[in-house]
Amino acid sequence: MKKIFLIDDDSDDRDVFQAALNSIELQSDFVQAENGEQALAMVSNKEFKAPDIIFLDLNMPKMGGLEFLQKIRLIPEYKQVQILIYTTSSLQKDKDSVLAAGANGVITKHYSFDALCDELTFLFK
Repeated sequence: MKKIFLIDDDSDDRDVFQAALNSIELQSDFVQAENGEQALAMVSNKEFKAPDIIFLDLNMPKMGGLEFLQKIRLIPEYKQVQILIYTTSSLQKDKDSVLAAGANGVITKHYSFDALCDELTFLFK
């Protein structure tokens, strides 16, 4: 069972993402946070087990994805955790900056539920 952590300020995007995970019948422990500040508080709790993969929205209030990425990569238990930026941004400069900060890849948010399911199936199967 994979532990998946989604950090996204949009509740609809979080709901769709979870529905897509359920749709592809992936056995997972799904955890979510509304922004980088909340996510950092969660991972700072000693009882929080590091996830296998983090999907991180880039543009969020309080603490955005890039700032969270920079901070979490300083935590020893999170240096090797796979982090994929999950964003609507298609700007190359955004992709370059998150990859330089330690992201493992960038996934553009899909406007199609089926496309998201296909992307997740590709990642996990």
